[in-house]
Amino acid sequence: MKTVILAEKPSQAKAYAEAMQKYDMKNGYIDVIDSLFDECVITYGFGHLVELQAPSNYKDEWKTWDINTLPIYPEKFKYTVPSDKRKQFNIVKSQLQSANEIVIATDIDREGEAIARLIIQLASCSNKPIKRLWINSLEKDSVRKGFENLKDGNDTYNYFIEAQTRAQADWLVGMNLSRLYSLNLQNYMNANVNLSIGRVQTPTLYMIYNRNNEIKNFKSKPYKEIEATISTVSNKFKGTLNPKQQFFTDEELDKVLKQIDQTNKIGNITKIESKNKEVSSPKLFSLSSLQTKANSLFNISASETLKIVQKLYEKKLLTYPRTDCNFITDQEFNYLKDNLTNYVNFLKLNTDSFSLIPDKRYVNNKKVQEHHAIIPTKTIPSMSVFSTLSQVEQNIYTLVTKTTIAMFYPKYKYEETVVHTNYQTLNFISKGQKPLLVGWKKLFNTQDSKEEQLLPTELSENMIVNVELDILNKKTKPPKPFTEGSLITAMKTAGKLVDNEESAILSEVEGIGTEATRAGIIETLKKRNYIKIQKKNIIVTESGEILCKYIDKVKVLKSPEMTAKWEKFLKNISSTTNHLEAKQKQQVFIENIQKFINHEIQNSKDYSNNQELEQLIMINNQKSQKNKSSKEIGKCACGGNITDKGKFYGCSNYDKNCPIGSIPKQFAGHKFTQNEIQELFTDHECSEELWFVSKKNKKYKAKLKYTNKLELDF
Repeated sequence: MKTVILAEKPSQAKAYAEAMQKYDMKNGYIDVIDSLFDECVITYGFGHLVELQAPSNYKDEWKTWDINTLPIYPEKFKYTVPSDKRKQFNIVKSQLQSANEIVIATDIDREGEAIARLIIQLASCSNKPIKRLWINSLEKDSVRKGFENLKDGNDTYNYFIEAQTRAQADWLVGMNLSRLYSLNLQNYMNANVNLSIGRVQTPTLYMIYNRNNEIKNFKSKPYKEIEATISTVSNKFKGTLNPKQQFFTDEELDKVLKQIDQTNKIGNITKIESKNKEVSSPKLFSLSSLQTKANSLFNISASETLKIVQKLYEKKLLTYPRTDCNFITDQEFNYLKDNLTNYVNFLKLNTDSFSLIPDKRYVNNKKVQEHHAIIPTKTIPSMSVFSTLSQVEQNIYTLVTKTTIAMFYPKYKYEETVVHTNYQTLNFISKGQKPLLVGWKKLFNTQDSKEEQLLPTELSENMIVNVELDILNKKTKPPKPFTEGSLITAMKTAGKLVDNEESAILSEVEGIGTEATRAGIIETLKKRNYIKIQKKNIIVTESGEILCKYIDKVKVLKSPEMTAKWEKFLKNISSTTNHLEAKQKQQVFIENIQKFINHEIQNSKDYSNNQELEQLIMINNQKSQKNKSSKEIGKCACGGNITDKGKFYGCSNYDKNCPIGSIPKQFAGHKFTQNEIQELFTDHECSEELWFVSKKNKKYKAKLKYTNKLELDF
C-alpha cells in the first residue's frame, strides 16, 4: 500500500523525512523507507499551489471594470494553479493519483487544511482515504509520535470548509466593492483612483483612521493638581490629593486653597496600611501577544515576528507559531519541567527554588483546543548553534524561553504601604513598595514604567509631619497612535479598549482576522499605500484617507464589531462535527455576504458634492502623478503603463487584462536594464542573448522570453 504524505513546503517535508529511518531526495518529492509504512513518498507544495480564479476567467463581460456588470457572483467558484507553480503541482498530482492513502501534513490550521484539500480536489483525489497529521513541533520524536497517531481526515475537514468560506467571502467583497467604489469615484469626481476593499483590511484601516483623527482633532486642556511634599525630621515623600481632583479653572482651585492656611505647615499621619502582595509571571505567548511584545521591545513588525517564529519552528527550537492560545497541557508542562535545568543553564541563570506543580494560569488541558502556547521545544540549541541565528532570532528565542520558564519561578512579592496624611481640610495618600522576593522578575531586565516611591521606615500613625503644597501644571493628553503591536491587540479585541494583552485574553472578545492573518492584513495595507510607519507609529496616507472618507457612511464595512461577528460565525463552521451542517453554515454566510454587497450596489451614493473628499483626491492625484512620472519607464503591449514598483516592474493593468502583469528586477542572476524590461512587456522576449548565473555560480548566455512565465531559450 502506497502512502503519500502532503506537506506544505519543502522545509516541512524535509523535517518529516529526517524523522524517518531512510529517505532519498527526488525532484519535487522524497522517497521514504520506514517501518511505519509499506511504501511512502513525501511531496509538498510551495504554500498555496491552488488559488481562486480571477473574474475574467468566468465571463468575458467581467474582464473590464463596468458598474453595469455588478454584482459578480460565480455560480460555482473555480480554482487554478499559478503558472509558476504548475510544474510542482503536476509532480504532486502524479504522486497523489498513485496513492492508496493520503496523509495531510500541512500546517495545523485552517489555511494549512485548505492548501492541502484544494490540491487534493484539483488532483481529483478527494475520494481516496485521507488521514491527518496534527503536531505542534517538528522535532523527530514529535513527528514520529504524530505519524503513529494520525487523525481521521474527516476530523479536520470542517477547518477546510471554514477556510474556503473565508476565502470566497473575501473574494466576493474584494472583487465587487473594489470595483463599485472605484467606479463611483471615477464617475462622480473624475478621480483617477482605484480602491482596494477588503472584508478585514478595510475595518482595520478605519480603526487606524479613527485613532489618527482623534489625535488630529484633540485639543489639549491645561489643568492643575494639588500635590503635597510631606516631611519628617529626616525624610521627605510625596502625597496625592485624595480623592484625586483636576482643576480646569483658577476659580475651582482657589475655592479649595481658600480653605487652607498655608502658613500653618502642620499635618498628621492618620492611618498606615501595609499589605504583602504578589504578582505572577506573564502569560505564555500566543502569536498576537508575542507580536505585540516583540514590536515593543525590538521594534520589529508583526509580519517579521511571524517569519522569525516560523523559522525557529522549522529549526525545531520553538513550537507551532500560528496559535491563539496562551495555555499548555500537562504533556508540555512535563517536558518543560524535565528540561528546566537545561533551559536555565542555556540562559546562564542561577538555579532557584522552582515550583514544579502545574499552575492553571499556564497549564490547563481544557483551554487547549487546536494548538498550545508558543514555547521552546526539548531541542535546546548549543551555543555554537545559537550563534548561527540572526540577532533578532536570538532575541525572540530568548524572550519566549524566559517567559516560559518564568512560570516555574517564585512570584514577585512585595510589601505595599499606604500612608494617609491629614492636612487641615485636605487628605493625601502616599503609596510605597518594598520588594520582598524578586522571583521571576530576575529573568527580565525591565523596569516598571511607574516605579513606586520608597516611604520612610520611621512613619507611625498620629505622627506630626510638615506639609507643603505644590501646584502642578498639567495638560490632557491625546490618545496614543497605533503601533503594529498595539494594532494587533486592537484587532484581537475588535477595537474595544483594553489596557493590555492580558486584559484582552481575559475579556475573551471576538477579534477581527485570525492569528495567522493579522500580520498579513497590516502588510497589505502598507503595500496598498493606505498606511505607513513613522517612528513605530502607524499613519494613514492620503490614499487611505480617501478610502475612509468615502466609506464613512458604510457602517458594516468600517465596523470592527460587525467584522468580528463575521469571524465568530466563520469559527462556528469548523466547531461543528457535522459536515452537512458546516456546508449549510457556509451557504448562509455566503448568502449574507451577497445581501450586503447587493445593498451597497443598490444604495451607492453620488459623492460629487463632497468638497473635502474632492480636494483630498486632487492632492493625491498630484502626488501620484509626480511619483508616476519619476517611476514610469514605458508602455506595455496591453496599453498599460510600465512602472518601477520597487522590487519588480509592473503593468498598470496587472489586475485586468495584462498577460504579464509583473516581472522581477532580477532573474537567474541577471539584473534587467529598463530597455530589456520594455522589450519583455512589448515583445515578450529580449532581442539579444543575456548573461545568467547558474546555481553553481557559473556564467552562461541564453535568450530570454516570456510565455506563461520567464523562460530561458538555449
